Amino acid sequence: MSRRVTQLTVVLGLVLAVGSCAQQGAAPAAPPIPSTGAPRSGTGVAAAPTPPATPAPGQIPIAGGPPGAGSPPRRVPLTPEQRAARRDSIAGVRAQTVKTLMEKLAGKEKLKAGDVFANLKEASLQDTTVEALLTLMDVNYSKALGVNCTFCHVAGQWDEDKKEEKETTRLMIQMVTRLNKEDLTKMPPNRAGKTPTIDCVTCHRGLNHPNAAILP
Repeated sequence: MSRRVTQLTVVLGLVLAVGSCAQQGAAPAAPPIPSTGAPRSGTGVAAAPTPPATPAPGQIPIAGGPPGAGSPPRRVPLTPEQRAARRDSIAGVRAQTVKTLMEKLAGKEKLKAGDVFANLKEASLQDTTVEALLTLMDVNYSKALGVNCTFCHVAGQWDEDKKEEKETTRLMIQMVTRLNKEDLTKMPPNRAGKTPTIDCVTCHRGLNHPNAAILP
């Protein structure tokens, strides 16, 4: 009887030893994959999340969608400080241009502009002096539009009509002159007893395209 018990004990020990070895040799089970979205079609493995689109160099993200998603990128509006710095920079360039021209025209400052400058078509500009014309171009036109002299002119070729903006300026001068002489003269005098008048800055207010900045 004790001999049979001893044999059963030996057999049971062998069975346990074999089972332990089998478990040690088996490959560990892979941990479950956490779900990050809808599974791929036909599999139980979740699809990797799509990385956010990054704007291409020079592009500015558009509100409501990534660059190129339905509408072109737009410029980021300048801050008041950036606008002031831009105006100062442009004014400095204009001042240097006017100074260079005045030095070149030294001795002719009081002559009629029409006798000195070629291709000056507006009669009101022909009758003014050279000095007054350059001041008018600098302050009344360029500053009012927030631009440099080369917005309308070709540097060094001031009499050329190569730019469309120059012809547009002529039309604007005619429009302002007509409004001041024909239409606004019908307005009642202001408190100073003068008839109201307009100028380039009345509409432009430092912008070359005034209709692009309509206030709400």
